[in-house]
Amino acid sequence: MTMRTNVCFFTSSAEALRPGVLPAVLAAIGCDGTDLVLRTDREERGWEQFCRRISRPTDPGWTTSSKVIRVDDSIQLYEWENLGWSLPLADVPALARLGRCLQVDLLWSHWREADEQFRRLIPETVHGGCIPNSLGLRAGWHDLFECLGEPFGRFFGRASFTVYLWGHGTPADPDAFEQRLVATPCAVELRRRIEAVLGPTSTCVISE
Repeated sequence: MTMRTNVCFFTSSAEALRPGVLPAVLAAIGCDGTDLVLRTDREERGWEQFCRRISRPTDPGWTTSSKVIRVDDSIQLYEWENLGWSLPLADVPALARLGRCLQVDLLWSHWREADEQFRRLIPETVHGGCIPNSLGLRAGWHDLFECLGEPFGRFFGRASFTVYLWGHGTPADPDAFEQRLVATPCAVELRRRIEAVLGPTSTCVISE
């Protein structure tokens, strides 16, 4: 069981970095406040950091069942700085910095409706008990990838802006989970509001 799974709506367009985009997205989502706010201390290079930590065997006959992947946690290309809890939404845009990534956990009043839809429209054999119950965003260049399920991780893309729904656990069928969740009325409306500001978005499901 993993700690959490993120369902991401993201763009890789540099236009999403323009001043005014972050407050516009916050207004479009209709969030009620913030929880935890973080910012990287330098450029976010999560995929590079992950790849440099992993000891990749050169033996072509290597398998995950025969050897152990070694991880070097001493390699640290960037770190997250805690900017505070429960900050006013109006203060968030001023925390963005060029060349850094801002992460904001958001308070959202639509969870009762969303939870009902997720449980009714996504079979348990698909969600496996993983029901998103939190909302967040990342503004500023960042990598979208996961290091679980694949021996050497799976890279989805480098994003300029991501809005994500997340919950604890791992879906039993990640591909079907993504397809069904993004088709629920609540997720469709959330994506419509996001894309009214960001333009077209892509989706991915990341377990971490």
